Amino acid sequence: MPRVPFAFILVAWFLSGHSKAAERLSMDSITLLQPEQVIEERVPDIEAFARYTKQVESAVRTHLEHNEDKTPAAGFIVMAVRPGGQTRVWLDLEPERSDEAEIVSAAQAVKGYPVRFGTVIHAVKVSVDGAPQRPGQLPNPDSWRAAMKSDAEPVEIGELVDRLWPNDAPSIPEDLSIEWVKEVLVPLDGTIERPKDWFFRTMHSDHSLVWTFSKEDSADGKRYETGVRIQLVSKIRERSGDTVEAAFRQFLEQHRRTASEFTDCGESEQGRFIRLCAESVEGPHRIMYSMFWDKDGQDIGVVMVAGTPVGEWERYRKAFDRMRAFTLTEGNLDVLGQSPQDAPDAGQLP
Repeated sequence: MPRVPFAFILVAWFLSGHSKAAERLSMDSITLLQPEQVIEERVPDIEAFARYTKQVESAVRTHLEHNEDKTPAAGFIVMAVRPGGQTRVWLDLEPERSDEAEIVSAAQAVKGYPVRFGTVIHAVKVSVDGAPQRPGQLPNPDSWRAAMKSDAEPVEIGELVDRLWPNDAPSIPEDLSIEWVKEVLVPLDGTIERPKDWFFRTMHSDHSLVWTFSKEDSADGKRYETGVRIQLVSKIRERSGDTVEAAFRQFLEQHRRTASEFTDCGESEQGRFIRLCAESVEGPHRIMYSMFWDKDGQDIGVVMVAGTPVGEWERYRKAFDRMRAFTLTEGNLDVLGQSPQDAPDAGQLP
C-alpha cells in the first residue's frame, strides 16, 4: 500500500468538521515549518497534533468573543511544542491589533500534544474579523525578524526557535560510553554488535531461537528494564494458518489497541528479510518492534523487541538502531526441530 503523506492526513483530519462560517476567527490552512520526515519522527500521534491545533483555535475564538477590538487582521498563529506539553506561540498579523498579547496568552495556555524529542513547529493561516487572507506567504513574526537581524545567512527555523525559546529542560544525552563487541548468534552463525557490559542469554526451543541482550541481569527469569530480545520462529504458517506477514501484522495490531502511544515506522528491506517497524509506549516503557519475514516466502520470521523506560529512550535509541543491524545466516536451521534445551526463559519487557 502506498504511504499516505503526513501532511495529507493532518489536513484531512483538521478540516473534517471544520467550519468556515462567518465568525470573528477563521482558520484557513496548516503550514508545516519543518520537513515532514522530522515531524513524523517527533510526533507519535497525528490526531493529537490536529486536536491541539483545534484547541488553540477554540481558545483564541473564546478570547475574541469577549474582546472589543475588531480591527480586521490576517496572518499566522505559529505554534512550537516540546515534550511534556510545553508550548510557545507567536503571532504574525497585519495590521497589528491591540490584543495580540492576550491572543498569544490564550493560545499558549493550551497544553501541547505528545512529542518524542526536540521541538515541533507549525503554523495556521488565520483571518480575524473578516480580513482577507494573506496569499502565498510564510510566517515571519516581528521577534523572529529581530532575532535574525545580525545574521548574514538564513537561519533554520528550529535553530531560530531555540534562540527565542531556550530549552531549559534537562536533556538525557546518548550514552557515548558504550563499548561495543561482536556476538555470534549461535547456532545460525549470524552476528550482532552489543554493548560489552550488557548481559547476554540464549534459549532454544522446539520452534524458536531466542537471544536476549540486557543492561540488567535477567537470570532466573528476572525482568530487565533496558534491552533487546531477538526471536527467530519457524513453522508459523503451519501452526497458525496465516502467512508470517499476516501473523506479524496481527501481533502489532494487538499492541496498537493496548498502547498509550503507537506509531508505525514503515517497511524496509534488510538482507533476506522485509522489516516492519513500530514504536509504542506501554506502561512505563517505550518499545520498538521490528518484525522480519523472508522475502522468498520461507516459513520463518524474526521478532526484535528493543525497549527502555520512556525517560531513557534518547539515551539508548541509537544503540537500539545499531543493534537492529544484526545479520542471520541459515546455519543449522535443523536446531529448530530439536527438543527444547533445559534453559530458563529470558527476562523480557512488559
